[in-house]
Amino acid sequence: MNRFLLPLSLLLLSIAMAAPRSGAAATNLIVAAGDGVALTAYCTHPFDARRIMPDDDGASALATGLDAVAARGASEALSLVVRSPAAVQSLSIEVADLVAGDKTLPANIIDIRIVKVWYQSGNAWFTEIADHGRPVLVPELLLHNDNLVRTDPKARSNLVLSKGQHLPCTQAGLVADDDAATLQPFTLAAGAARQLFVGITVPRDAAPGYYTGRLTFEADGRPAGYMPVALRVLPYVLPPPRARFSDRPFVYYAPAGLGSFTTPPPSDFRPITFATTPDYRQQAHLHKVHLFTQTATLRQLEPVRAIGAMALDAAPPLPGIENPAVWRRKKGIIAFLAGYDGIYLAAITDPVAPWNEAGRPVYRSRSLLYPTATAALHTLASEALRAAATDVAYLSYLHTLAQGLLAADDHTIVVEGRRALAWTEDISKSSPAPDTVRLDAIAWIERLRQFAPSRPDALACTGGTHAAPPPTATASAAVKAARMPPP
Repeated sequence: MNRFLLPLSLLLLSIAMAAPRSGAAATNLIVAAGDGVALTAYCTHPFDARRIMPDDDGASALATGLDAVAARGASEALSLVVRSPAAVQSLSIEVADLVAGDKTLPANIIDIRIVKVWYQSGNAWFTEIADHGRPVLVPELLLHNDNLVRTDPKARSNLVLSKGQHLPCTQAGLVADDDAATLQPFTLAAGAARQLFVGITVPRDAAPGYYTGRLTFEADGRPAGYMPVALRVLPYVLPPPRARFSDRPFVYYAPAGLGSFTTPPPSDFRPITFATTPDYRQQAHLHKVHLFTQTATLRQLEPVRAIGAMALDAAPPLPGIENPAVWRRKKGIIAFLAGYDGIYLAAITDPVAPWNEAGRPVYRSRSLLYPTATAALHTLASEALRAAATDVAYLSYLHTLAQGLLAADDHTIVVEGRRALAWTEDISKSSPAPDTVRLDAIAWIERLRQFAPSRPDALACTGGTHAAPPPTATASAAVKAARMPPP
């Protein structure tokens, strides 16, 4: 059997990221600053189904530090939880440049935001149905300025900064002030945990390599230690993703604001909603786009592809559901493997009461983004959707490489392509964690790229066709030299 030597850094990262510490005391990742303030910190999954609250016990802590792997031009999300035994009135974090030998990536590719815990309806995190009489705290907003939103524990409500004053979220016509451009100093209550969202965006022209840097902490003007940061930049740009079966571009149709991974629907967008009725069957062939508002089966999707139409996932979760784990899994890996041609979101901000959770009698506010004076605030759910799109891009690239190997004259190379495609079929049934899927996909991509020295990187960088070139004869030697298969 052929074996592939998975890069050690990827193997260790894959094992660590997939293994929370299950209630064990989390290891402090901050290197202390002598007689400075004694902060503690640990990493968690940024899109965990488990809510990180001020009383978090570290049960979801990962065995890794701030370690990331990403393709050129791609984004990566990490999560950090910090606490202090004593109250801190002003905690600031300085990000250093990332360095790999003589290569440098600027500090501004790392964006740190506070995960704001605030009051929402009693059914928050799980459903869009409202329970206004039982407000609960949930982590959702991503803020540079922690003071932009305050909570009132007595009233169990929220106050939003508007024209320099904190006003109730229930106030009609509320226009929130814009967030700060970068992370501002924030407070830590004694013993309370605060979650930080760490977003990394790798420049498209970044040189591949293993970069290291650090976050330096200062509490009330005193040194509070530092935390190492590591980033492995992969030697390729991800091509625009394509659907698994139809070879159409895999699209995220949504109003502007979520990011460059989405696109507004075209002007002639006239979808029909799938139904099991005679009317739908009679009209189906007249429409180019079909929306599935419930999870579709392969048997339901195949006729849509057979008539050359697009099948778009418009099923739950809907905007307003805060749980990022559901967004990342269902709007990324599951949708791609199921055979959809993309995702459709009719709205990303509630048109009636975006800030007022109690503004609707039955349903909660349906917002992925919260509007401010000239911009919008992102949430854990909106960033999970971005991560879902990146998962699709890795899986799509792997699928393209594997399909390219099937055209090889050497049977051993064809087998490698089939094995990669078999892996994608296997994960469509076993549903492993998204982080595990992404790291395993990266390992497969690295394996298959060595079989095709004429790589499609140039096409990926210039927006050319998606098809991978046939592998060369020298790829056969690479197959025979391989020693350990990806997980």
